[in-house]
Amino acid sequence: MVIGYTLINTKAGCDKDVFDKMLKVPYVREVSYTDSPYKIIAKLDAPSISELGMTNWKRIREMDGVTDSMLIIALLHQEVEQPKSS
Repeated sequence: MVIGYTLINTKAGCDKDVFDKMLKVPYVREVSYTDSPYKIIAKLDAPSISELGMTNWKRIREMDGVTDSMLIIALLHQEVEQPKSS
């Protein structure tokens, strides 16, 4: 699997609509709304770099309300297990 993060800019007033649509995009595992120039960040987990790129290009970038997106591909990924708090 290939992990990637897509940073998304939206048209004014379209943040919530784009956020909701992102929840239905294949390979999207997490969606976060931020207070930054990129309003939405999504974590993707696809079977190949090609699938990751095509998802960003064809499904996200062309989505109504999206003005721009930037795909960042993780070269190394490790999940960290945090100790349980008492």
